[in-house]
Amino acid sequence: MAGPDSLLEDFMRDREDLFDSVEETALHLERNPTDQGSQQVLFRSVHTLKGNCGFLGFGQVEQLLQQTETLLELVRDGEVRYSTGIADLLLAVTDRTRQFFDVLEATNQRISFDTSDLLDRLADACPEGSI
Repeated sequence: MAGPDSLLEDFMRDREDLFDSVEETALHLERNPTDQGSQQVLFRSVHTLKGNCGFLGFGQVEQLLQQTETLLELVRDGEVRYSTGIADLLLAVTDRTRQFFDVLEATNQRISFDTSDLLDRLADACPEGSI
């Protein structure tokens, strides 16, 4: 069975594919907001990132991605309409998450970073009480 270091190395190597999927699909949905297949791809990519972060002990990143996943569930279920604002928010979440892992890769240090602004934006994008 692979150890934690091996799992982290695998994730660090593969994370860019997931980030790229989120960005590309977020932009595609901006032009085709009702594309249910793309909504599912976007949800799955964020869900995978969130799960990996949780398993690897990156709590702050996991929390941010959990809120993002909740928003995407609401989009997928038709409770929230996908918009340019949501696309911009997803890109901001991806950028911030990428920064976290870029620093981790460069310094081998788990840093703390403030995600309160993004969590507030995610809460604002969802109907009251859903986050």
